[in-house]
Amino acid sequence: MRLAPFLLFFALSATILHAAEPVAGAPLVIEGLGRGTVALDGPWQFRVGDDPAWSSPTLDDTGWEQRRVDRPWGDQGHYGYAGFAWYRRHIDFIQAAGPLANVMLYMPHVRCAYELYWNDQLIGHFGSVPARPFFRFALPQTIGLGRPRQGVLAIRVWTAPLDSASSGIDRGMTATPLVGTPEAVAEIESANKHTQAKRSLVGFVQTVLLGEVVLIGFAAWVRNRNQKLDGLSVLNF
Repeated sequence: MRLAPFLLFFALSATILHAAEPVAGAPLVIEGLGRGTVALDGPWQFRVGDDPAWSSPTLDDTGWEQRRVDRPWGDQGHYGYAGFAWYRRHIDFIQAAGPLANVMLYMPHVRCAYELYWNDQLIGHFGSVPARPFFRFALPQTIGLGRPRQGVLAIRVWTAPLDSASSGIDRGMTATPLVGTPEAVAEIESANKHTQAKRSLVGFVQTVLLGEVVLIGFAAWVRNRNQKLDGLSVLNF
């Protein structure tokens, strides 16, 4: 009889742990968007291949794989795969009291061409799908989702065929999209542009310095081009 309390505790613990497990295709609930942004992180429904019907919000995707969007699919069980694939995320916006605000989607810098569907409607894209064979990166952009409501965000992606420079890992989505009010997303976009400008400036300065070194070396060679090193000098160098 002394085992009864322990068995009861074990049964309750197992029930709680099972209830805490994420349900495949369960919606991400976003309640009361404020001044900040919300990352659409966690597991997305994922499937390789291509079918126009996969953008439908009524599609039963519970049997799909679950993958993260902040890591390439080559690092999540699809090493070396290139071509079409789909990501789907069920989202339920619950607006707090007050005027309804438009929801903006921030798509980050990713390694694929893509099309975006919100409740089966094409709302944006980067590049053409399929893109040119040498397509590699998509720049950040913002896209409106309209008034907050329940729906499915589907991302149809395409990656270029593998070549000799490809690792087989860095394919598909590699960063997490964000949602927020227009003001919040504008701040993220502004901060990203500032960071990109700083990186571009650093790259420009490095290029200028390298160019100066090359010019100095060329000028030194022109002044001393008649001087030749004998074999002993070369060995001593």
